[in-house]
Amino acid sequence: MPAAYVDETFRSALYFNINTPEAYEAAKGRDTNSRRQVPVVTLTAPKSGDGKTTAAAAAITELTHRGYQVAYIKSSHHTVARRKTGSDTDRARKAGAVSVCLCGPADYPMGTRKEDYILALSQQQLADLVLVESRSHGPFPQIDVTQADDNQLVNNILFLTGYRSSVI
Repeated sequence: MPAAYVDETFRSALYFNINTPEAYEAAKGRDTNSRRQVPVVTLTAPKSGDGKTTAAAAAITELTHRGYQVAYIKSSHHTVARRKTGSDTDRARKAGAVSVCLCGPADYPMGTRKEDYILALSQQQLADLVLVESRSHGPFPQIDVTQADDNQLVNNILFLTGYRSSVI
């Protein structure tokens, strides 16, 4: 009996291996982002100074170079925000972010969880994708920058947002 070959390259996002807990979490994150108007990825690390902002700025630069409009939201404990040269938001802006937001305790309404407010804020961005910098990832797929391969960071972001077929 002859074999029939079907070209499924346009559906490659349907076919990827999920062989590890990390790959399963990535697939769930990608699925969640497929239902969002603007996909969101959190760059996270256990503590301050672990390289979240450096990773975010590098990713924003590369994604912008590839033609993506990237918004940046910094989850912070700070209560007052003003423009400051060299701050995390300044670095994101200089890297090419189309919008930059700082989200601290005074920014979200009482009775609202910070993660819910960041999600609502992310969906208002005029961007192709949103990078959230935070120590906790909330309802978003995450990349721990202390565990991530710097050379694959942008490809992992694109996978989680649905803009790339598969890196798992």
